[in-house]
Amino acid sequence: MRPLFKRFMLATLSVFMMVTFLFGQHIAPPDETLKNDTMVRVGRLENGLTYYLRENRRLFGRADTVTISIPGALIVVGDIDVDRMEDEMIIRLLESAQLVAPSMQSVPSDREQKIDITFDPHAQHTFLSVGYHQSPVSSEKMALGKTFLKNMIRQMVADMFNERLEEVAQKPGVPIFSAVGVYNSDMFDVDITSKDGLGMIALEVFLVEVERVKRFGFVETELTRAKERLKRQMEYMVAAQAYRDNSFLASQYVAHFLRNQPYLAPEYEWQVAKGYMPFVGLAQANEVARALFGDDDLKIAFRASQKAGVALPEERDFLMAIASSQRSVLEPYSEKPSSVPLIDPSKIVGGKVIREEKGRFDTKVWVLSNGVRVVIKNTPYRRGEFVVRAYKQGGTSIINSGEVPSTLIGLPPFFSVSGVSAFSATVLNKKIASKIVSLTPTISLYEHGFDGFASSNDFETMLQLLHLRMVSPRFVETEFAQVLAKLHSQLSHSSEFDINKLIYGDQYLRRPSLSQEMIGRVDFATMERVYRTLFTTADGMTVVMVGDVDPNTVQPLVEKYIGSLPVLGVTPAWRDEGVYLPRGEIDTLLSSSAKDPHSTIIHLYHGEMRNSLRNRVMMSILLELLQTFNPLATLESKPAHLFTLMVKFDCDPQQVSEFSELAMALLRNLSIQGPDVERLQEIKNQMMAQRAEDRWTNDYWQSILLHYFCDGVDYDTYFEETIKGINVDAIKDFVTLILSQNNRITIILKPNENEE
Repeated sequence: MRPLFKRFMLATLSVFMMVTFLFGQHIAPPDETLKNDTMVRVGRLENGLTYYLRENRRLFGRADTVTISIPGALIVVGDIDVDRMEDEMIIRLLESAQLVAPSMQSVPSDREQKIDITFDPHAQHTFLSVGYHQSPVSSEKMALGKTFLKNMIRQMVADMFNERLEEVAQKPGVPIFSAVGVYNSDMFDVDITSKDGLGMIALEVFLVEVERVKRFGFVETELTRAKERLKRQMEYMVAAQAYRDNSFLASQYVAHFLRNQPYLAPEYEWQVAKGYMPFVGLAQANEVARALFGDDDLKIAFRASQKAGVALPEERDFLMAIASSQRSVLEPYSEKPSSVPLIDPSKIVGGKVIREEKGRFDTKVWVLSNGVRVVIKNTPYRRGEFVVRAYKQGGTSIINSGEVPSTLIGLPPFFSVSGVSAFSATVLNKKIASKIVSLTPTISLYEHGFDGFASSNDFETMLQLLHLRMVSPRFVETEFAQVLAKLHSQLSHSSEFDINKLIYGDQYLRRPSLSQEMIGRVDFATMERVYRTLFTTADGMTVVMVGDVDPNTVQPLVEKYIGSLPVLGVTPAWRDEGVYLPRGEIDTLLSSSAKDPHSTIIHLYHGEMRNSLRNRVMMSILLELLQTFNPLATLESKPAHLFTLMVKFDCDPQQVSEFSELAMALLRNLSIQGPDVERLQEIKNQMMAQRAEDRWTNDYWQSILLHYFCDGVDYDTYFEETIKGINVDAIKDFVTLILSQNNRITIILKPNENEE
């Protein structure tokens, strides 16, 4: 009887907590809700101004401060002494300002439909924003506990609806590229991107799904997945709570002041949510969903380009679409969740770690029996998180020129809609709905592999996805139709020239940029052939894992899923394609018939430069000095040690010569006079501070390890020594090296003056 009695007592306690949360004025005493905060102070001055002071001294790197001032409140979060600020700054400075805080009231809704139609000549897609207003409730009318519960259910509804939209968007013939809804206290706002010219059809599809939810609601399996997703997200936030940045914390206090949102430490919020979740049923969620999609307070913003012969819709068209969706004959949503496991581990014959050694940067390096090298760095920086990169030498350098457009233009967007094995993307997303995991194939000029991210609890799922992406990739041509339509729509209406074609001449196929010609060269069969050639064997593969990963715990999983990957016994290597930028100074003036009043200026400097730590630091400093002209730069060691430095900006057509010369003169002056001493020191200090913070992130160490184990270059150890040794003369010499090679390509794109 004791187990039954224990369950009864737990159930009774849960009911008592539920009643307390729903009808109590607070979820818990303020000290309890903030028990994981270092120091926080909330108060109100005599003039009525509310203040939130929160000490958030970072465990690493920079300590900055975020200050937000809104009518009636001041929020300060960061590297502050709460007592000192309250006593010396807030009281003295703010009381003297004679600011009066308004009483917190619900924002009144005008309770009417509003439709805004905008013509945007630069729009590449049609954009719709559909908002359903929800009046916030003040603390005088609703207890914090009930507010928390209602908002939590609304978040679940938004999550379920997003899953529906994602499924609809992948159906053949649907012109929706993306549709994502976000619930923010007083508004459920859905942003929709569609093929240009088909925005009204996309809106009609969306409104039909809204109507389906209003009539029939969601199904039990959808709610179960939404709960699981919320559970995993909150668990992840608990693991990472020490790394919340100041802006995030400040936004919580803003939401509390303006909309009565409870501000809770992640661990406590998770405990509260766990108390609620068993009581959130399908009927309750569907009731909230119907209230969320109120037609009498609907706001629609429609933005599209105006094409010849295509008229923008009018307000009556939107009203007709709304009325049509309400009259539509609909069937309830139904689904049959797949019971087939993602992968059957019992059918996988793994390999073994045949050699183990201690690697650079406190890493452990394994060599598996199939030759795959695995590098693991266990970090304490962000508990519950790890990142993965699996890479091989090769990339597009080892495929034929005619295959490159299909590979670089077609494959990346296809990865976003393709599933694995027998599972479509829709089915796969539902199967891993409760996981925090992502894995994407990547390909560049000289490497290819996979990028992944996951919570530590989902490590095995990550490895399963890697295994399936390599052993059982999915290529279904009908799933590529949406990708092809989106590629065509991404072309800018003002883009008439393939810049890469202009620069690389006969070799432009190996450096394709998005253009009608390149999209026309994308072939599905070629995509599949290239993928299977590059990605389905593990020869020469290195896998770098960084984060909250215990090598002893994960070794059996690594041996099973990575050690079992097939190999052919061929060592992959990149090759020199012979594609180089043309030497000399080249000036090109182009005229555009696009209806754009601006001119575009591009200066591209290039040449030889060693891809060393010192040169990378110098180039980073130079980019800061040139930031007025939106500079970009690369330093490469493949196929040779080369650099590019590009400035690209728009200006009035009448000022092209002036601004073009100004950009070039800035570089010349830096080579002669160098930068201002104080400005240089400021940039160096910023870089040192940023690097100190970056070293406490997993992404930083993943990058450092990739450079070291892939190219044998250490970009971390001597960073501080290197940056301290850079002075004005060093910058002058560096810029002189760039200019002295006399390699500059200038392209000026001007409007056609003969166009009316």
